[in-house]
Amino acid sequence: MILVKKSFNISIFLYLLIFTLHCNKQEIHIINGRTMGTTYSIGIYDYQVNLDTLKYKIDLLLNNINLQMSTYIKNSEISKINKGKSGNYEVSEDFLKVVDKALAYYKINNRYDITIKPLVDLWGFGTSKEFKIPDSSKIIDVLQYVGSEKILIQNNQIVKLDNNVEIDLSSIAKGFAVDEVSNFLKSLSYTNHTVEIGGEIKTSGYKNNANWNIGILSPLDNKLVHTVKMHNKSLATSGTYNNFFTIKDVDYSHLINPLTGYPIKHNIKSVSVIANNCIDADALATLIIINENPYDAIKLVNKIESVDAMILLLDDDQEIIKILSDNFTDYIIN
Repeated sequence: MILVKKSFNISIFLYLLIFTLHCNKQEIHIINGRTMGTTYSIGIYDYQVNLDTLKYKIDLLLNNINLQMSTYIKNSEISKINKGKSGNYEVSEDFLKVVDKALAYYKINNRYDITIKPLVDLWGFGTSKEFKIPDSSKIIDVLQYVGSEKILIQNNQIVKLDNNVEIDLSSIAKGFAVDEVSNFLKSLSYTNHTVEIGGEIKTSGYKNNANWNIGILSPLDNKLVHTVKMHNKSLATSGTYNNFFTIKDVDYSHLINPLTGYPIKHNIKSVSVIANNCIDADALATLIIINENPYDAIKLVNKIESVDAMILLLDDDQEIIKILSDNFTDYIIN
């Protein structure tokens, strides 16, 4: 019997204090909605805000990103590439930007691979949700079509080098969307805000002349691990705890190693990454958690400017151990 477990608890949350400052009448204005198969929440610290009009425009922006990058939409840009044969594909500027960023991280560590989709589907984590343990021979067959060197960007086009290559941007698209919504708000002079999509967060400006406070929760019991202070920074978390299936008491994570074709198996439960832009935090959180050695992963983070991370893993006694990059403690309040 297959037991499917999928938690919708995100490992980070906003401490948004909803109050009015009588001295200047600024307050937190909240916009909530759904996108990319999850929820979003936006907090704007400002004077009066036309929430209905702003929500409408934000939903249009997010819908446009979905039409580019969602594998669940049959006529999206990514679906047309995935269903098409090898060759050149005209795509939007945003799509090129996200793929270009993903390919850059692939060069840093080839475990971060957006051509993972055939393996994701094989294990049942794609659109079918038919969870199963594939035959090893089938995994070997599918691995032939995995590897980001099989896609290129040339003359502002995506070049697909093999008919069977398929792209999955789920490890980076939400981060990109967070950045885009934040940039949109800034264009309207809403400089003090937070944007969160499915747990990926970007902070801009201040709240009541103070940093934004964000809580990082334990993947085991949702208790607070740390509160971090953030100003014009992004935070993304990737975990093995929120999307997996169980067969015969063995858990199989949705995070698949593109080099072996099998779900990752290690004691890392979650990775939280702080970076300037959410697109980077999102991609790096996946890159780190796919890495089998958390200490090697932290060494990698320490080499990247303006990026910090915290890894939570289980020891042999089932206790959480925290591994921090060099400057992560600078953000911790408690």
